[in-house]
Amino acid sequence: MYGCEDAIEVEGVDENLLIVHDFYPVGWMGVHLIIFSQDDVVSMARLNKSKLSEVVRSIDILSRKIELQYEGEVVIFEHGAGDVDECAVGCGGCHVDHAHFHLLLLPPGITLTDLKTVTTSYLERIKWFSQNSSEENIRNSSKLCEFVGKMPYLLIGRGGNQDMELVVYRQDSLSVELESQLMRKIIATLSGHSENSWWHWRDIVDMNIVPKRASELSGQITQLKCILT
Repeated sequence: MYGCEDAIEVEGVDENLLIVHDFYPVGWMGVHLIIFSQDDVVSMARLNKSKLSEVVRSIDILSRKIELQYEGEVVIFEHGAGDVDECAVGCGGCHVDHAHFHLLLLPPGITLTDLKTVTTSYLERIKWFSQNSSEENIRNSSKLCEFVGKMPYLLIGRGGNQDMELVVYRQDSLSVELESQLMRKIIATLSGHSENSWWHWRDIVDMNIVPKRASELSGQITQLKCILT
């Protein structure tokens, strides 16, 4: 789905990363990037500490560029794939079995705290915490690897090396399953767009994106690329 021809080159960003615009963004004003590691791993937690630190540094560069030009808070999320009882688990991921973060802009007035509240509430409703580890608040990227190991996890957060804030929900059991594209759904709903045709990529593909939104996205993507490059 994504390739080098789609890549956005940003000065200072680690050359081991591939930065692309999400084809079906749920970020405010169309600001929604996907940050791929070019290492052959299924989640960012599988990177060594040095490489993960470079990812975080690059997130800091991208976030600062975006927040200088837009209102709103930049956040990241990851459906980190892993293994439970020797079974591969996507932890809510949908179709890209390769390590990647989503980096996107929340609407003005919506913060990471709001995102955590809604996410935790959803997990409580599906009885996630009765079977899995409770969430871990992480301020240093190296702690991510230590906390999740090779287990699957859901991650939300913001910030760079100096002000990182990550909330990580580790999956320890096969008895509870996250729905596909959970974070896209939650973020779209917080933005006032709960309809599937806004956040569910299969529905968007089937509709071929309504012309009005397609026109808006074209302009928004062009503006974002100008800001980043």
